[in-house]
Amino acid sequence: MREHEQYIGQNFTKRIDRWLRRENTWLAKVLRRINSLEGAEYRISKTKRATDLVIALPTTALAFVPMGVLFVASAAQEPIGHPFYQQERRKSRTQATRITKFRTMRMNSDDDPDLTLTHSAEYSPENDPRSTRLGRVLRAFEFDELPQLFEVISGELSLVDIRSMATADLDIVRECKPDIYDKWETAYFEGTPGLFSLNSAMNKNRKHVLKRQRFDIFYAEHASLGLDLFILYRTGLRMMRKAEQKIRHSRNDPLI
Repeated sequence: MREHEQYIGQNFTKRIDRWLRRENTWLAKVLRRINSLEGAEYRISKTKRATDLVIALPTTALAFVPMGVLFVASAAQEPIGHPFYQQERRKSRTQATRITKFRTMRMNSDDDPDLTLTHSAEYSPENDPRSTRLGRVLRAFEFDELPQLFEVISGELSLVDIRSMATADLDIVRECKPDIYDKWETAYFEGTPGLFSLNSAMNKNRKHVLKRQRFDIFYAEHASLGLDLFILYRTGLRMMRKAEQKIRHSRNDPLI
């Protein structure tokens, strides 16, 4: 019976994936009727902003109490530092915005951009030596990102777009990928930086700043309401599967 239920669940998720990913399904046609804009026009449209609010407002309300618990836990873990971590991210060629996360790393752990890039490339969130004990759990399940929902509501971030980047990371891309940088930079600055992205939903190397450019450019060229919903769906599915793997692993390992 359990195997049958698992098969039905897998078949259902594949069906949703197909409905959102393909352009000739009934769901894709309905979404195009709601908003037919694509690319740069869609990324700055009122429909996209309205979608952000429709999803972010109730999600923030539901997450408010868990965020309060994480705030207290973060403050207890880091009595010298602050439970929140803020970093400047580029919003346009002339403007920056500050994103807020729950602190997951030791103080001053990202002062060296080259060391940060190395750690991001070589370590997973679970074994990054910069992370605190609580931070490993928060990063593994991406709960450290929850405070950014308030920045989505304020309009500093979009719920889905090309994920925001620090100035130092842009400099790394400029230096290491000069052949694609101009095209990628144009794509990045055409919209409002996102909390979620096609890269974070689909790329196994999503944490590496040099492994995301083709996903970002693809999103900029094909952005639409349907693609945004597809990204949210795949992100949620990825996080659910990660949680399932963690639970299965903890049951099999008597030391956890």
